Amino acid sequence: MKVVCAGMAALDRAYELAALPSVPGKYIARGYREVGGGMAATAAVAVARLGGAAMWCGRLGDDAAGATLIAKLAALGVDTRGATRRDGARTATASILVDATGERILAVFPGDGLPEDAPIEEA
Repeated sequence: MKVVCAGMAALDRAYELAALPSVPGKYIARGYREVGGGMAATAAVAVARLGGAAMWCGRLGDDAAGATLIAKLAALGVDTRGATRRDGARTATASILVDATGERILAVFPGDGLPEDAPIEEA
């Protein structure tokens, strides 16, 4: 049996700061992580990590962020044949500022020019 997770994937770029900014300016991050996000893609990874068979179906652009997400999902054992990509489209991304206590500020780009739907393939 395979669990199909249909929905959003985003490339999250998380910057670790000592404290969240309270005024505009330039801040130096103490750490940086680039990880997959989006509820459906994250759920597919959880299924795979628990030993299940997972497929992710969703919309991506043909950009570097989309390619990175496909590669990360596949490396984590998720079947990505359900990905629908569109030439010229831009994949959803987020920049996340995180402080030492885990508080965060998110700036989310929902993507641009993505396909209207992402058919779920029979697996």
